Amino acid sequence: MPARRLFGGCTSVNGTVYIRGNRRDYDEWAALGNDGWSYADVLAAFVKHENHAAGSSPWHGVDGELDVQRLTDPHPLALAFADSAVQAGHARNDDFNGVEQDGFGLYELNQRNGVRLSSSRAFLHPVLGRPNLVVYADALVERVRLRSGRAAGITVRHRGEAHELDAINEVVLSAGTVNTPQLLMLSGIGPAAMLRRHGLRVLHDLTGVGANPQDHPTASVAVDNPGAESYALTWRDAPRVVAAPLRYLFARRGMLASNAAEAGGFLRTRPELDRPSRRPCLR
Repeated sequence: MPARRLFGGCTSVNGTVYIRGNRRDYDEWAALGNDGWSYADVLAAFVKHENHAAGSSPWHGVDGELDVQRLTDPHPLALAFADSAVQAGHARNDDFNGVEQDGFGLYELNQRNGVRLSSSRAFLHPVLGRPNLVVYADALVERVRLRSGRAAGITVRHRGEAHELDAINEVVLSAGTVNTPQLLMLSGIGPAAMLRRHGLRVLHDLTGVGANPQDHPTASVAVDNPGAESYALTWRDAPRVVAAPLRYLFARRGMLASNAAEAGGFLRTRPELDRPSRRPCLR
């Protein structure tokens, strides 16, 4: 997916599917020495910020800022996709963020009344009026400034001018999969040889920065739909397409309320794996 420079980041352009990481991934991070990143640790944060339409449980909260709900009008093909996976021998899963991730079913979404709920709409916009909050739009963070081996602030370029912002307690870095390691390396944090090769001062030799990126392989399979139930635009779909704006305007239902990727699942490609390795999805 192309990088996005807008409030909310990818949550403003993605398929609104609400999926957490696998619990074993978090526990593995903690075992590698990242205190505070075990599944139990992050689950508490997930529950706290969630507003789950189906109610509270050990895995879900209801008092948070981020709405999590199912489509009010799932597509018949999405339902058929999940049913066919079960008929093929896979487990059904009605909550990918619950006890286990394995299985097939309908996704839960970050929507509110049929409208995308990005992270900026959920967390940032409701508090923009706070006197202790300043938001810089169209700004570029150039580096994290270190003092005695700790992050002390950032240098940011805004409207052509460089500003040094000092931190009172901490600097939270969340710049995405690509830009986070890039920003660390520009700040002098990363593999020493690589930093020196690009003329960057080495402040902390950390070999793992920027290493081992992983992408999601995708293989698309297209099939005919003789019954014309899909969202493909054909003359047979014209009546539904023409009615869709009115249905969405008055009821927030139908194809314009769909996130397109309504159903999917998680499976293990080999029986000896301890967590799912693939996520097939219906679009």
